[in-house]
Parts: sequence; structure tokens; C-alpha cells
Amino acid sequence: CHGLEDHLLLEARNGCADPVTPNALKRLFDAGQKKLQFVVVSACHSESSGQAFIDAGIPHVLCCEKDSELMNKAAMKLSRHLYQCLASGRTLSVSFELAK
Repeated sequence: CHGLEDHLLLEARNGCADPVTPNALKRLFDAGQKKLQFVVVSACHSESSGQAFIDAGIPHVLCCEKDSELMNKAAMKLSRHLYQCLASGRTLSVSFELAK
């Protein structure tokens, strides 16, 4: 997934880029039966998409600031440590603090 200020570029079934706006993300998650508790938006400039998840009622969202580019190696390292901590039973807050 790649992020631009006004949308995320997801990969469609045919392998082409499929732009998804923050409003489309919010509608998608508003329509869901089950509410997620945590979302990681691993993409550059993903603040507006992250806000869409928050607006849809997801209480914990990790994303990049609007004017920031995500460094792949740093993102992979943070994700790996975050998920390892969560898998070992730590809380989300503790896992995030240890991962960053």
C-alpha cells in the first residue's frame, strides 16, 4: 500500500493501483458488523486515512503524519517488534512503547 495525502493506493485483484479515499475507508468500516480495536496504516502520508479509521470508531490507529514518508526498514522493524510484543501478551500501549 502506498499513501498520498488524499488517498491510499491499494493493490486491486488485477495488480493495478486502486485509490481509496479516507471517506471510502470510513464508509467501509462504518458498514462492518464487528468493530476493530487496532489498525496499522503502513503507508506514507497516511494521517488522513488514519483519521478516517478513528472517525469510524476504531480506538487505536497507528499511521504516518501527513507530511511524512515512511521508511520501509524502519516500518518493518517497528511492525515486527510491535506484533512480537502483542503476541507475547503485552498490552497495546506497552507494545507500542517497546517497539518504537
